[in-house]
Amino acid sequence: MGLRAAGPGSTASWTGTAGVATAAMAASMLALYAVSALGPALAQEMQLTRSAVGALVTATFSVACVASLVAGQVVDVSGPQRGLLWLAALVLTGLVAAAVAPGYGTLLVALAVTGLAQALANPVTNLLVATRVPGPKRALAIGVKQSGVQLAAFTAGLALPPLAAVAGWRMGMAAAAVLPAILLIMVWWAVPPDAPRQITGPFWRWQWPSPWIAGLMSFSLLLGTGLAVVNTYLPLYASQELGLRSAAAGSVLASFGVAGLVARVAWTRVADRLAEVTAALLWLSLAAAGCTLLLPL
Repeated sequence: MGLRAAGPGSTASWTGTAGVATAAMAASMLALYAVSALGPALAQEMQLTRSAVGALVTATFSVACVASLVAGQVVDVSGPQRGLLWLAALVLTGLVAAAVAPGYGTLLVALAVTGLAQALANPVTNLLVATRVPGPKRALAIGVKQSGVQLAAFTAGLALPPLAAVAGWRMGMAAAAVLPAILLIMVWWAVPPDAPRQITGPFWRWQWPSPWIAGLMSFSLLLGTGLAVVNTYLPLYASQELGLRSAAAGSVLASFGVAGLVARVAWTRVADRLAEVTAALLWLSLAAAGCTLLLPL
């Protein structure tokens, strides 16, 4: 039984669509949070420096950055089902390859593959919501599916460090691969095949962003940089500097995920009611700047 396209008054399938989109967002970011949660075990077992652990995340985001330039067009051509299948397959391949990687270089390449899935995540899930969720429910569906990112942080932080403590970081990576495997089944079963699509015009064309888009990109760059630093090094800092055991260090990441999960849904609903969205960005920036004052404490 597939998820039918949602008409103007249809509400029957939007929750299922949001569930698939949420799982896709969680799977797309799972490699990042697996590296973060398993960072203390990786650093100890492979004798990695902090910079080497950070380079694993840098490689993933670098691939995602380049692939994002064409990801939107790829999704337009392929459609939601094929795009989601590609996303799940890329994450599954990357995590399994990481689990069996014989050395650091192979591990770096394996995780970089998942950057392709990161690039696909927002375009394909946004298209899925736009075509299969009725208008009045779309803002809520977007907020729910975006919370999948924090759901991945919560799950990885809670489950992977204890597993790594018992069976090593490789088993943790292998366990993380379960989610994209489940996503493959969900998409194959629940999302109907896409009709053939034809996109006219050039596949990709460079265009200078407008001042408003350029400002939004700059804001996103600063926001993403701060988030990546926290996401990557939080458990490692808790382990190496605060002396917490791996499970406790991972729970710090899990708590970060819970806070983000609630905020994703709540802020989406607030922003949907705002006449000027930039006001919310200003509030968030001030809150983030205020929180940095707590770090020395």
